[in-house]
Amino acid sequence: MEIMMREIPSATRYRDPLRRLTATPLVVYLRIMGRRVRMESNSAAIFGGITSLFECDGGLSSPRPDFVWRLVGEKNGGVGHAWPEMAAFSDEGLRYVNLGQRSFFAIDLEAGEAIAFLSEEMASDTAGFSSVFVATLFDLIAPVLGLVPVAAACVALQGRALLVFGPPRSGKTTSTYLAGKLGLEFHADQASYLDLQPNGLYVWGQFWPAAFREESVQFLPELTSATKSFTYGGHTYVCFSKQRFPAPQARAVAPVACIFLERRDSVAPQLMAMGPAERRGLLENCLAFQDDRRFAPQYASALRALGELPGYRLVYGNDPAVAATFLRSILSVHNSQEVTR
Repeated sequence: MEIMMREIPSATRYRDPLRRLTATPLVVYLRIMGRRVRMESNSAAIFGGITSLFECDGGLSSPRPDFVWRLVGEKNGGVGHAWPEMAAFSDEGLRYVNLGQRSFFAIDLEAGEAIAFLSEEMASDTAGFSSVFVATLFDLIAPVLGLVPVAAACVALQGRALLVFGPPRSGKTTSTYLAGKLGLEFHADQASYLDLQPNGLYVWGQFWPAAFREESVQFLPELTSATKSFTYGGHTYVCFSKQRFPAPQARAVAPVACIFLERRDSVAPQLMAMGPAERRGLLENCLAFQDDRRFAPQYASALRALGELPGYRLVYGNDPAVAATFLRSILSVHNSQEVTR
């Protein structure tokens, strides 16, 4: 990993109540979903947390990166046991997110720069740092990088992916995790990123760990040994400190189908093919958030390509292991069809 230490400007000797001259001597280039991001910080906790999530890219003297993050750590940020809920402001080209009384980040899409002030205590909470702070920061710059964030889980088999949609508590996290134990590649349980390239549509999975609600322990007894947790929005989530099955290398996979989970009590599982109109209607509601009009053509093109894929609706009972077997079966069928062509 190549790291550059910048010389601290002499101006920082003077009083700076707004902290505009805070030096960020720790510098590294990151490779994130095929894009290049320059990260600067003054904090070893932030620097270590970020570099543990992404591949570090060499060539500090290379041309301008796709985006710049300037992340400033502060002592005694006053955070409690739970991550404070976010308050956000958005305007043309500007994003501002507040976390509690003292932590925030602001993004200038036009300049391709983000600046954040975050307490050292929050940065040291590795599960919440990646799942709340870094995930939100990346979501808000993703459109500038040519990516379309969607609220979907993702599993794959031999480079071909299945995107899994569903409302909260529909079993996306648990069923895709269990599908990973059945031999599929686990790429995401919450967020996926569509990447429309000249040779077709691809999808990237999230870079933060799967986060399970506490009630998931009834289906996953191993959650009792999970060593990481964080609280946000009134809910406590638990994460495994280490992946329980081989994690795939960060790479884009080609989606071959979509499935929409519908969980009902005491019902026999039913898998139904969906028509084009029904697929498009559901996909229009899958965007992680509404963005500037400037990104509308980009979003529309990616969703159009996604809507052309086969779609299924799975109605099942309370056991996400049932859904996991259907995920594996669907991908196995699509892979066999590709082989026989």
